[in-house]
Amino acid sequence: MSCKAFGSKELLECLLSLGFTPKDTNSRNSSHVKYLPPTGHQPPVGMRPYMMVQLGRKCYDGQDCDRYVSQIKKFSFTKKQIEECL
Repeated sequence: MSCKAFGSKELLECLLSLGFTPKDTNSRNSSHVKYLPPTGHQPPVGMRPYMMVQLGRKCYDGQDCDRYVSQIKKFSFTKKQIEECL
């Protein structure tokens, strides 16, 4: 089942409210930013220890929305916690 549609602004607000922190990038023109999870919410072995977020999107398509929610869930957040932030 698909989650509700959201854009980069809503996703970034959600990540910040869940405790993720943006990692400084060297490039000011980058369209992607890494977000590090809060302490105690590390991903399973074999998964990247961060989330890469594409910026500047008013609305991600359905697959992207589902993918972002799935990635956040792998950092041991529930779908309910995520949807409350979005």
